[in-house]
Amino acid sequence: MFEIDFFDNSLLIDKKTKLDLNHQIIQHLRSVKSYIKSISNKANLYLVGSLARKEPSIRRNGTSNYELMSDFDFFILVPDFLEVKYLYDIDITKKLNDKFPTFHNSIILKDVDHLEQVNSLVGHDVINNLRHPILEQFRLDTKRIKVPAQLTKYDYLDSIVSQIAVIVTENEVEKESILYKNTLTYYKSKFISESVKGLTKSQLLSEATEKLVSYGYSLKSIINIIKLRELNEYNETSNESCFFEMFCERHFKKSSLELVKMLAVSDDKLRKIQALFILEYFEYSNKRTNNNQSTDLNILRDRVLKNLIHDNSINTTNLRKIRLHYLKLMNDKNIGLTMIPDLKGVEVE
Repeated sequence: MFEIDFFDNSLLIDKKTKLDLNHQIIQHLRSVKSYIKSISNKANLYLVGSLARKEPSIRRNGTSNYELMSDFDFFILVPDFLEVKYLYDIDITKKLNDKFPTFHNSIILKDVDHLEQVNSLVGHDVINNLRHPILEQFRLDTKRIKVPAQLTKYDYLDSIVSQIAVIVTENEVEKESILYKNTLTYYKSKFISESVKGLTKSQLLSEATEKLVSYGYSLKSIINIIKLRELNEYNETSNESCFFEMFCERHFKKSSLELVKMLAVSDDKLRKIQALFILEYFEYSNKRTNNNQSTDLNILRDRVLKNLIHDNSINTTNLRKIRLHYLKLMNDKNIGLTMIPDLKGVEVE
């Protein structure tokens, strides 16, 4: 595991930066492995997310050097629910971030019997990395490791809407989350890159950019997309305009595009794009739910759109409820509560 080049799928990061940061990543993984082993003799530890896909994000640290921007996304698998409860009760996510504050550390926690519940892009990452444990303290029956199903449009929309949820709810309360990054441009960059991957049905940004070339988009526009994700070089005007022009008219129906243009009170192109994704996401969600859930989703959709498009109606309390409601939907659908410390002990309407 520790011989891996964690930047193998990066396109613009220079060799020296890769070597320096790769060393830091390996040291951190060794430290986390040792720490998890000290608090549980049953837990298997795996790496998921952008580091596992070998396409992390970095940024300049105020000097000529770069620092890692991506989270360390960990998946902890245990043999029984009692161990899940133990790790949840001690608040393993908080403990890990208190112990290692240099990096953001998120944790997905599951027992073997509920492994099949993990789905979406997160689940795809998990299944792909179960054969490469950082720490293995019990043997996982390989029959339980199913070949990942082909990702669907809804899986990609999950990931895209997750970024929109953070952008829309950016406020002082949200910043109290231990996993929140203190720069909104990071989430805007991630939203754009996740959208590029989603609209090209690509798991990797490098794969998506190859498709963009084949579609005939300019090399300059494609490099802009890579820079904003890999290097966090975000230019408000060029990146948003480029993204809007590249994808909206190609992907969305004209009627939807016109609808959002009529609704929007500002010329903020990125917000219009987000609104289009929100509309599409809830359209897919409604097809997959019963009538009662569909009503709840429509209410949530309308609240999100209202706060997203009309700047003057944004209310911190309402946004907080929207964010929590969204996280609750994803949590019920996907994974253990310890991935989302914001939800711990919170009642969601």
